[in-house]
Amino acid sequence: MRKDEMTERQIVPADGTIIRISEWRRQVLWAVAVVPAFFAICVLVYAIRASQPAALIMTAGYGLFAFVIARGALGGIVLGADGVKARSTWRTYHWQWDEIEKFELRKKGETPRLRVHLTNGRVHGFLGFYARTQEDEERGQELFAALEARLEKERTWKVRR
Repeated sequence: MRKDEMTERQIVPADGTIIRISEWRRQVLWAVAVVPAFFAICVLVYAIRASQPAALIMTAGYGLFAFVIARGALGGIVLGADGVKARSTWRTYHWQWDEIEKFELRKKGETPRLRVHLTNGRVHGFLGFYARTQEDEERGQELFAALEARLEKERTWKVRR
């Protein structure tokens, strides 16, 4: 195994693992999602006990808010042998390797930080690549370089096949 392949394997997690820069944001989002979910349950119980169907609208609002926060916690990219699965707040996308033109890591502070450019001209941005510390930023740069290397490797493998 070549040195660059060993480095790539150490940086990029195994296929099927969500790739994100730091876990602190995911943990915070899960903790925050508990609050509106708790309120949604409380309002739902109140609406049922007090026979107040109008309160169900509030339940739906709190529930939707908790859902959006939880989807943010699940955001990221999952690599596989057949392609890439990318989770955004509202959708999950599946692309074959030959459908991806390039990955783009935008400057720190720009959102969405990681973008996927497709060969059909579309661009999709994804959460999960926020860097809080310099160490996180360096890990993000390494992950990005490894993603680009994996994309190139998949392209050349596809051409050879």
